[in-house]
Amino acid sequence: MLKLKTPNKLLLLFVVIVGMVIINESIYNVRIDQYALITQKGKVVSRKSGESGLSLKLPFIQKVHYLPRAVVYEWNNNALIAQTNKGISILIDTFMLWTIEDPEKFYNFFEDNVKINSKLKEMIVEKYRTLYEKDIAMINANGFANQRGISGNRYLEKEIKTMLLHVGIKALDLKIKVRKNDGGL
Repeated sequence: MLKLKTPNKLLLLFVVIVGMVIINESIYNVRIDQYALITQKGKVVSRKSGESGLSLKLPFIQKVHYLPRAVVYEWNNNALIAQTNKGISILIDTFMLWTIEDPEKFYNFFEDNVKINSKLKEMIVEKYRTLYEKDIAMINANGFANQRGISGNRYLEKEIKTMLLHVGIKALDLKIKVRKNDGGL
C-alpha cells in the first residue's frame, strides 16, 4: 500500500476542496416555476424557463438570477397626486395584477427587485402626464375622454399595458381612475 506523506495529503485535500468549490459554482438548479437568467458582466447571456433540473454555467464568471414564472403580483397605488407639465394637479388611483412576461426585458429594465414599485410608479405617472398633455381634451366627472372619443380610462389602460410589455410585464388586470385634483398639490 502506498503511503502518502503529510505534504501530499495536504495537497490532495486542497485539490479536493478547490474541485468541490468549482463544481459547486458551476452547477445551478432551475425549478419548473422559475426563470433563470445567466449574466456575465451584467449582460444576460442565457435564459432557462420551463426546463427544470440541473444546468451548468462558467464558475465565478457567470451569475444566476432567479425570477418566479407563475407568480401574480399585486400593485395598488391609491390616490397618487401628480402634476402635469402644464401645472394641472391630478389624482391617480391604480390597481394592477401583473406577472413577468419576458424575464430578460424585466431583468434589463429593473435589475434590482427592490426598486420595482418605485420604477412602476415613475413609469405610470410619466405615462399619465404624457397622455394628459397630448391626447386628453377634457376632464369630467366620469374621468378622461380623449379627442378620439374613446373612454379615457380604457385608453389609459391600453397605453399602460403596451408600455409595460416593453419592460417584460404583462398586466393581467388593470384598473385606473384619474381625476382632477381641486385641492392642489
